[in-house]
Amino acid sequence: MQSLSRALKVGIALAAVCFFSASLVVVCAVLLQGGMLHRLFLAGGAGCLVLGLWRPRCLPALLGAFGCSLVFFGFQNYMLPTRLLEYETLCLTILLCIRQRHRVLRAPRSVMEWCFWLLPAMAATSVLVPLGPDLWATYKAAGVLGLARWMTGTPAADAYYAVGAAWRLVLFASLGWALANGEEKAFRPLVRGIALGTLFSVVVGLAAYVLSSGAALSMDGRLASLFFNPGWYAEYLCMTYPLVILLLQRSNLSKSVYVFIALSAIVVTLTMARAAWIIFLYLVLQTVFLLFKSHRVENAGGTPYLKGVAVCFSIVLCSALLAYHYLAVGQKTSKDVVLTEKITDRLVHFTDTPRLTVFTGGVLIGLESPLVGYGYESYAWRYRQLMQDPESRLARAMPKDAEAFEATHNFFIQLFSGIGLLGVLVWTVLIGCAFRAWRFWAARGDGLARAALASAIVFHLFGLFQEMTYVPPVWLLMFLLLGHGLAADNRLPGREGRGAGVRRGAAAVALWLVFALVTGLRQEPHPGARAEARGLFAAERIDGKERSWSAGTAALVLDGAGPWEIEVGVPGPLVSGKAATVSLRNAAGKTLDVLVFRPGEATCGRFRLEPGDAAPGQRIYIQADRLYFPPVLQMADQRVLGPFVRIESQP
Repeated sequence: MQSLSRALKVGIALAAVCFFSASLVVVCAVLLQGGMLHRLFLAGGAGCLVLGLWRPRCLPALLGAFGCSLVFFGFQNYMLPTRLLEYETLCLTILLCIRQRHRVLRAPRSVMEWCFWLLPAMAATSVLVPLGPDLWATYKAAGVLGLARWMTGTPAADAYYAVGAAWRLVLFASLGWALANGEEKAFRPLVRGIALGTLFSVVVGLAAYVLSSGAALSMDGRLASLFFNPGWYAEYLCMTYPLVILLLQRSNLSKSVYVFIALSAIVVTLTMARAAWIIFLYLVLQTVFLLFKSHRVENAGGTPYLKGVAVCFSIVLCSALLAYHYLAVGQKTSKDVVLTEKITDRLVHFTDTPRLTVFTGGVLIGLESPLVGYGYESYAWRYRQLMQDPESRLARAMPKDAEAFEATHNFFIQLFSGIGLLGVLVWTVLIGCAFRAWRFWAARGDGLARAALASAIVFHLFGLFQEMTYVPPVWLLMFLLLGHGLAADNRLPGREGRGAGVRRGAAAVALWLVFALVTGLRQEPHPGARAEARGLFAAERIDGKERSWSAGTAALVLDGAGPWEIEVGVPGPLVSGKAATVSLRNAAGKTLDVLVFRPGEATCGRFRLEPGDAAPGQRIYIQADRLYFPPVLQMADQRVLGPFVRIESQP
C-alpha cells in the first residue's frame, strides 16, 4: 500500500512538472517577443520566485503584492494583461508547490477536493477530445509558437480560445489547491493585498474620472477604473467589497467603513452596471447586519442597529444625490450626453437588454448535448458552427440576423452549454461543500470565512447576469476563495480519520470516464469544425478594405479552384526599427514563400499560390516571426497582433 501511495505521489509530481513547464513555455513564448518592459516583468517574476524560495519570510509580502495586482488585469482572456496575470500566477503557484510539496503533491480525499479537480478535468476533456487531431496538425504546421499564440491570443469565436480557457482553469485551480494545502495564515496577506488593490482602484478611478470630467478610465462615460469594461469592474468591486470591510474592521478603522460605503456607492453608480446596483444594495444590507452584530455584544439594545441602518443608508443616499447634482451641472460623456441622462435612461430601460435572446442561444447549444455540453468556453465558436447547421436546434429557433455574442452572459448557462449537466452537478456539489464550511466557521467568529461566503454569494448573484469566467481576475478570485473553502472544509470536525477517500476517488474517476466517453461519442456539428480558419479576429476595415488581424499565426482555408492571392500586412510600428518576416507554410510545415518587411518600406505584400502548390479545401498557414505589442498605458486595444490577412481566389 505504501509503494502504491509513493507511486501515486511520483505520478502527481511528474504531472505537475509537465504542466508547469508547458505553461511557462506557452506564456514566455509570447511575452519574450515583447519589449523591454515585458522582459523586465518576466525577470521580476522569476526573481520573486527565487526570493520566495531563498527567503521564506518574504512569502507574505509576495502574496500581498499578488493580491494587490489583480485589479490591473481586468481585460479579456486574449489581451496582453492576461498574459502577465498568467505568468505571475504561474510563478506564485510554482513557489507554493515547491515550498509545500509534501502537502500539495497528494491525491484528493474529501468530496469537495475530488469535485475541485473533477471540474478542470471535465473542462480539459471537453475541448481536447474533439480538438485532439486539430492540435496535432497545428503543432506539425506551426510548432509550439503557433499553439502558444492561438491558446493565448485568439478571440472567443476561435476553437483555441476554449483550449486556452481550459488550460487557464487548471492553472487557477492549481493555485487554489496550493493555498488550501499550505499554512492557513497565508490567506491573510493575500486577502489584505486584494482589499488594498480594490481601495486603490476606487480612489484612483473616481479621482481620475472626476478630474477629467468623465473622460479618463471610462468607457463611453461609464467609470471602468483600471478595468477595460465598467461592468467587469463592478463585478470585481462587489466581489471584493466584503474583503475590504474585513480589512478595515481588523485594522481598527471601523469609522472608515462608512467612507468606503459612500465611495463604493458613487463608483458603482457611475459604472452604470444595472446588476451591480441591485447587488450593491444587498452588500449594504449585509454590512448593516454585521455592524449590528458587532455592536450587539457591547449593547444588547436595538439602538446600534437602528443607528447603523440610518447611517449607512444616509451615506448612500447623500452620496448618490451629490453625485447626481454634480453630474447634472454639465459632466459630459464622449458623445456629449449628460451623464445623469445616461443613468436615467438605464434606469428607465432597466429590462431593455438582449440577454434573454443570448440566454436562449446558450440553452439551445447545451441541449444539443445536455449531459456533457459542447465544450468548455466554446459558446461563441459553437454558436457559429451550429447556426450553419440547418438540423441544429439553434439554427431552427434563433433568428438568422441575431447578434452573436462572445459569451452567454449567464454563468450557469455557460457551464451547461460547455460541460453539460454533469459539469453543473460537479460545480453545485463543490460550491455547496464550500458554503457549508464557510457557514460553520463564520458562525464561530471566523471573519475571513464570513467574507469569503459573502464574496461567493456575490459571484453567483452576478452569475445570473454575467458570464463570470470571461474576466480572468474575477474567475481567479473565485478559485482563491475556493482554496480557502477547501482549507475550511478540511478543518471541519470529524474530517480526520475518514477512510472513504478511495471510494470517493473511484466514483470521481468513474464520473470522469463517463464524461469522456459521452464526449467522444458526441456528434459534431455539420459542417465539421476542421474546415475553419484559425487565429483570426473578426474582419474590420483596415486602410479602407475588409481585413482580419491575426494572432501572429493564422490558418486559412483555400476556397475555389485557384490560383489564390493572399494579401498580408504588418502594423507599421512593428517595422519601425527592425525588419519583420512573414512565412507561408503548408499543412506539413514546409515553407512555401517568405515576405520580408523592412523599415521605411511598404507594410503590405502578397503571396501567390498556384493550384499545383495546394489543393482546394486545404489549410495553409501564415506565421510572423514577431508580434506587435500595444503601448503599456493604452487602454483602448490591448490585443497582441500579428499581420492582417485577406485571401482572394482567382478563377
